[in-house]
Amino acid sequence: MRDEIAGRCNGLRRPIKETTSDYDREKLQERLARLAGGVAVVRVGAPSGNDGQATAPNRGVSSGPVGVRIQPMETPPPVPPKPPSPPPPVPISPPSPARPPATAGKGMSVGIIVLIVGVVGFVGVCIVAIMAAISLPALSNAKQKAQTIHCINNLKVLGLSVRIYATDHDGSYPGGWIQVTNEISRPQLLICPDDGVHVVAPSWTAFGPGNVSYEYLGSGAKEDQTNRVVALCPHHGHIVLADGSVIQARSPKQPVPVARRDGAVWYDGQVP
Repeated sequence: MRDEIAGRCNGLRRPIKETTSDYDREKLQERLARLAGGVAVVRVGAPSGNDGQATAPNRGVSSGPVGVRIQPMETPPPVPPKPPSPPPPVPISPPSPARPPATAGKGMSVGIIVLIVGVVGFVGVCIVAIMAAISLPALSNAKQKAQTIHCINNLKVLGLSVRIYATDHDGSYPGGWIQVTNEISRPQLLICPDDGVHVVAPSWTAFGPGNVSYEYLGSGAKEDQTNRVVALCPHHGHIVLADGSVIQARSPKQPVPVARRDGAVWYDGQVP
């Protein structure tokens, strides 16, 4: 590296000697000084004993040979670091009011939601209860009506059965239900659907008093006594006449009056 710098310096000295322009010579000397690591002191003309002075450059004028001496560059004194500037004053703002914690209102919100859900559920239960209270009587009435119709149909079949028996026995009606088992198709017809005590007989051979709901009142009746009561439903109050017709009671609490059923006669065939 040092040899390369020395070679460059030698290469610059020759153009300095050969140039006739003071300006070019000055520029070359500056380059040489920078390359050699010092400050070039330029003297135009003959060298003198005062090395510390230098003549001003005279551009375009040749003043003879130029003496060049390289002086070492003085290191400038270190610049003391600037003291750090004080930080800017921080504006003092008034203290902000304390904020409630993020979970302060959650408990109240959950309580309100629970209250609303409870009220809605209570209202729903009340509506269901009201609807059930309204529909239960209707369902009960429908069931009661269906049982009444079923009972009337049973009595119609029984009335027809005793008339068939009277036709086959010279107009005399049977003395009880056990005598018309041939005319009655099945034992279920002798059980009222509203009867919770008596049960259906599994067969006619097992038939007994516990397998019949309807009272038989036609013992000793004749076929020509068409208005005579031959059967009665104690649960609904319906009656069967000797002609096979059924008179329906107004209600179970108001049955057809049969206090004189052995000799009761309805002239118009209606409930008195």
